[in-house]
Amino acid sequence: MGDPSSWTVDPLAGEIKDGRLYGRGVADSKAAAGLFIELGRELLSQREAMAGKTVLFFDAAEHTGEFQGVKALLAAYPKVDGVMIGYPGDEALNVGSRGFLRTRVDVKISDPGDPGQIAQALRSVTCGELPAQGTSDFKLPPKLTVTAAETSGAASVEFTASSFASFEISLTGTASHSGSSKPAGTNAVLKAARFLEVLGDAARSSGSRVVVSELSGGKHFSQVPDLVRVKLSLSGGDRAALAEILGAIQRVDAELPASQPSRATQVARKSDAKQGVMGATSVSVNVDIRTTKAFSESNARAFLADSVSSAGQPAKLEEREAWPAFILPAGSKLRKAVEGAVRAASDKQVPSVVSGPSNVGNLLASNGIPSTTGFGVAFRGAHAADESIELESIPKALEVYRKAIRTLMRMD
Repeated sequence: MGDPSSWTVDPLAGEIKDGRLYGRGVADSKAAAGLFIELGRELLSQREAMAGKTVLFFDAAEHTGEFQGVKALLAAYPKVDGVMIGYPGDEALNVGSRGFLRTRVDVKISDPGDPGQIAQALRSVTCGELPAQGTSDFKLPPKLTVTAAETSGAASVEFTASSFASFEISLTGTASHSGSSKPAGTNAVLKAARFLEVLGDAARSSGSRVVVSELSGGKHFSQVPDLVRVKLSLSGGDRAALAEILGAIQRVDAELPASQPSRATQVARKSDAKQGVMGATSVSVNVDIRTTKAFSESNARAFLADSVSSAGQPAKLEEREAWPAFILPAGSKLRKAVEGAVRAASDKQVPSVVSGPSNVGNLLASNGIPSTTGFGVAFRGAHAADESIELESIPKALEVYRKAIRTLMRMD
């Protein structure tokens, strides 16, 4: 759900308001599941007229990136002529997608808990500059997103001051799909990096010291994180420490705004600084790079390695998964059938485009299976707060897939 306080409705209640249905997953892609079930029920009674086989399937592991459902489908049906995926959006028909390279980067912190080193580690994957433009046949450029971060390891750190206070900081961002072609809002991980830089500078100016014990935020490779929690200790009196923290929060909230303000909670105070605290000794960062036909996975690997190397900290890169970008040829039988169905159901011209987010279509393409990766319900806020769909758009989406299947199965 991300940060629940960023929602104006209960994300699990399925609330209908002003012609829209709200809830987590309603756009991506519970609405498609519902209309495909209805279409499957309808086609079941007409299966004798179908010149082929249509399989209806859902993958509960799609958003985790594991895709066990699709992999099971491919094992059960090794020969598949085409797939239509019900991803949302009625402004365009998606006939291709960017690919991705997903990597975990582990960075060692030589000075345990040092805010500057931890901030540098969080930014280590962003040191390079990606191509800013796409190509004539694949218009979207590549894109890099930090999707999660967490510290690990610990070493005892003693303060020279007489006392210190410990705090938990919640730094807010704006959730969105990491592959979206729209401008992203504030990334909470990068906001946390900026907060640690600002607080570290303030502490040095005042003669105090900051030690970071824990940092965590983000989960899935497909989502821009909207909340990062930082546990840290700051030497000096409670009021002075809190003032420095609140000052840093105010500054980063102004520089990197989100729908909800960041906040700080004091969790402990110790008068004997010699007891010390535990400082983090490692930072792990998940990075998602969206690739194109011109900027492949191998280009992304080289880019990431150079970026991390230029940060100057010891690091290990662990590749989690990589899929190539793809686009259906204009003469593809599947593409022509769905394009015809979209034209028949629409009162305006609907372009065929390449989608920003990678998706299960990339996995299918790597197995030689063509797919369309989205024409569906009108929506707002997939992977974000107040996710919703326009109820009136459901019949049109249903008619598009009905017409496409009837064309492909030679039922008309």
